[in-house]
Amino acid sequence: MKKFQLYLSFSKHFYIPVSLEVISYIESKVITEILEKKKIITNSNSTYILSVKVSEKNYPNYPKDITIWDRKSGDYKLNGAVCSRDNINENEPLNKEIINLVLRCLKLFFEKYFKKVKPEDYEAFLKQIDLNYLYSLPFPSTVPQECFSGDVVYMPKAVY
Repeated sequence: MKKFQLYLSFSKHFYIPVSLEVISYIESKVITEILEKKKIITNSNSTYILSVKVSEKNYPNYPKDITIWDRKSGDYKLNGAVCSRDNINENEPLNKEIINLVLRCLKLFFEKYFKKVKPEDYEAFLKQIDLNYLYSLPFPSTVPQECFSGDVVYMPKAVY
């Protein structure tokens, strides 16, 4: 079982069909370039899940900035990065904006929970990300390639 999983979801009125390959690629790089190199959570009994949720603009319960939270459920440590659509520049290509938003959320996640990951470590991680490859993935993706559906996040049953 993987010790780290990354998920992406949107509110039902703001839906961007991003390819599952985007999230799989970033998740894989987090595991190899940060977690394994820094020996973080590799021996943990828990699986850490970071769920990035983007909400509609002006949704009353969602913050304008990115907010990071956590809770434990069984063998899962669920972390969320919640933000409003205001964090996305809609004058830019949406696939690039979502990728950049996920990377910003990851940075905040590591800053908050893993002090062992220094800013220079995160910068080194970013240099390992092939943004040209991620930006070249099909967008909008087709339904079988999507990593989310509306506001449903695909997570292990134990998290619900």
